Amino acid sequence: VAVPTETGQAATATASVQVDNTGPLVVLVKPAESAQRFLEGPELSVVAVITDHSGVASVEVHVRGQAELSRPHTQPPTQVEETFTWAELFPEGVTGPTPVTVEVTATDVVGRTTQVQRVVTARSRRRWFFDTLGRVTRPPLAAPDGTIWVGSDVGAVIHLDAAGAELCRYAGTADEPVVSSPALAGSLVLFGTTARLRALDPACGVSWTYPTAGVYYATPTFDPGRGAIYAASFDGTLHALTTAGAATWTKVVSAGEIESSPVIDPVDGAIFVGSFDYQMYAFEPSGALRWRVPTGREIYGDPVRFGDRLYFTSTDRYLYAVRPADGSSVWPTAFATDGPIRSTPAIAADGTILVSSQDGSLHAVDPAGGAERWHFATSGLDRAGPVVDGNGVIYQGTSDGTIHALSPAGVEHWGFATMDGIQSAG
Repeated sequence: VAVPTETGQAATATASVQVDNTGPLVVLVKPAESAQRFLEGPELSVVAVITDHSGVASVEVHVRGQAELSRPHTQPPTQVEETFTWAELFPEGVTGPTPVTVEVTATDVVGRTTQVQRVVTARSRRRWFFDTLGRVTRPPLAAPDGTIWVGSDVGAVIHLDAAGAELCRYAGTADEPVVSSPALAGSLVLFGTTARLRALDPACGVSWTYPTAGVYYATPTFDPGRGAIYAASFDGTLHALTTAGAATWTKVVSAGEIESSPVIDPVDGAIFVGSFDYQMYAFEPSGALRWRVPTGREIYGDPVRFGDRLYFTSTDRYLYAVRPADGSSVWPTAFATDGPIRSTPAIAADGTILVSSQDGSLHAVDPAGGAERWHFATSGLDRAGPVVDGNGVIYQGTSDGTIHALSPAGVEHWGFATMDGIQSAG
């Protein structure tokens, strides 16, 4: 702009004007593009950064799942953050991958609007569930064909396919609960109840019932090389049977009860079983005693044969490592936790021993010397031991019903809440 003066000279002034014909700039920081979110994981977080030369008048965050939720901001900051719970978005839960649409709409002071949209996928870690109509107190059997056999305290044994659909069932009766895990013996499915040991055919029909009555908490074990079935009854007796259900021999192990399942040595067929009389026993396939190792309290969990070791636990709070041939100790001292142990150990791919104790922690133990590598504290542990999958992920169920998934180093990947305390794992 030029303005003449009284002397005829001109004074000049300049100014720059920025014309804004666009709406606000919206940058959606969270969630990430094509993100996948689990309903059992963190809540859905939405973070957006909004800028505009004229000024931002309002911002609305809108999320659509099963429900539609909106969060308006009439005096918005330059960064808007909102959190939406999965219970709000999916009050009915989800059964498979489900899209969630996230929209952020910003309006400036002159009425121009910008909308940014992103779609993420929500899913549950639970693939399916099946209501057995009773409590499941022992781990189900995952068969080599991908199907599942599970027993419950209403007396039923149910055969499910890999998608959780029922294939057949042995109905049983509620006055004879199933108290062991199912086990395979060729084409037969073995299981113990509070009264009998039974074998089912693949169609869930009863193939045979072992004539010796008893409570069979311990899961029966099959030696395919010898065609022998070994079953321990709660009264302290070890039974050797043929696949037709006939007794080959019986051995009164001790005056103490047995809940620990027999384990067979793949090298020489020896049978290992723990007892409430504070002893771990090894028997020859003939039934002759090979050795016994004393502990300080009852043995609930199953022994684990791995490499050149036999690992077992006791309610005296110790994890033991012995040589299968003679029962001699591998470590100078057994590994001590701060609480009783009623669970079965698991072995990681590198040989690390994983043991859950009633001190509330899952412990990882070095097989070389029996020292602790790490531990993971939980809300509480009882009978459920750890499980390791083919990728090395460790799963541990707790007394409050949470399943924790851990890395081989003991770092938690995620947790999943079930509806009741977890007493079995498999």
